[in-house]
Amino acid sequence: MKTIAAKAMKELRRRHDALTRLRRENTEDEQVALSTRSADWPDLAQEQETAAVLERLSDRERLELREVDDAMMRLRDGSFGTCARCGGAIGRQRLLAVPEARLCVICESAAESSGVRAL
Repeated sequence: MKTIAAKAMKELRRRHDALTRLRRENTEDEQVALSTRSADWPDLAQEQETAAVLERLSDRERLELREVDDAMMRLRDGSFGTCARCGGAIGRQRLLAVPEARLCVICESAAESSGVRAL
């Protein structure tokens, strides 16, 4: 499990850095889009749509960043690899593919089929 934990931490740090950078860039782009208002209605509509898309991307990035941070915390506190729902093992292959996974495959599948968002 130590090898998986080390690989997971490396991948989580890489993703954390990339998401932080992307979030910062999107925030800057959103501010530019909102500050450069055009007098032309079609241009104004396009600028507002661009700002809205950047805001939605930023929300998604924040969610993913929180999931990555939570996974890094589980690595530090020793709960990494344990399903948050059933308490069983998440599984090596799943952790290598999705290091931020909170649930084992069975619990994830049950959550998806019931329409309930994972913990």
